[in-house]
Amino acid sequence: MNGVTQLADLVATSAGSDSIGLGWMALYAVIGFVLVIVVLVLLIVLLAIISKIVRSVSKKGKTAVASKSASAPAASAGADSEDEEVVAAVTAALMAYYGASENKTIADDGERIPVPFVIRSIRKI
Repeated sequence: MNGVTQLADLVATSAGSDSIGLGWMALYAVIGFVLVIVVLVLLIVLLAIISKIVRSVSKKGKTAVASKSASAPAASAGADSEDEEVVAAVTAALMAYYGASENKTIADDGERIPVPFVIRSIRKI
């Protein structure tokens, strides 16, 4: 019975002291856990709403770009030659950087090391 009274004293606060009992600490911990979970759920809902808004805006933007590109096919012919120039410039810059010749090696301290890559395509980001 002595252990039960000690546990009751530990849980309850004494009237004359400034200490907080175990029961109040447990209540504060539960309130904190619940508050964190509620805020996390609100953040998840908020992010889901924002992602839906962004998707709808991007779909509208894609349809506007598609309709604009369908109305101006002559402009895309000039873009192809520009893309070829960009590909040639990027390829030339990489080959100049690595000092590669036609047999695809790198000159490094007098030693011929193979180039570690092959350019297959270049995409704009």
